[in-house]
Amino acid sequence: MKYGIPYMGSKRGIAKGIVDYILCYNPHCKYVYDLFGGGGAITFEFLKRNQIKKVFYNELNTGVCELLKKIRDDGVTEEFYQFIDRETFNKHKDDNDWFGGFIKTCWSF
Repeated sequence: MKYGIPYMGSKRGIAKGIVDYILCYNPHCKYVYDLFGGGGAITFEFLKRNQIKKVFYNELNTGVCELLKKIRDDGVTEEFYQFIDRETFNKHKDDNDWFGGFIKTCWSF
């Protein structure tokens, strides 16, 4: 199963290989700093590994961070299945809340 939000430049398809490579050359690794977290694919892949004690996720796009927090706290709720029209997209695409992050990563026109 691939984890993470579909995001431009997403590493969802190659996250396992990247993490395997990093852990091969750093076998005693316990803490990870995902400096350019994006949709979270690398963070989530590290979190699946038993040896990893903590992952520090970082992302410049506040809306994407807020979206991941919402999913963490509330799960994927009915709000995520609503249709977004072009007007709503244009109105909220630059918002820095979870909805703005959702629109930026999951919708485009």
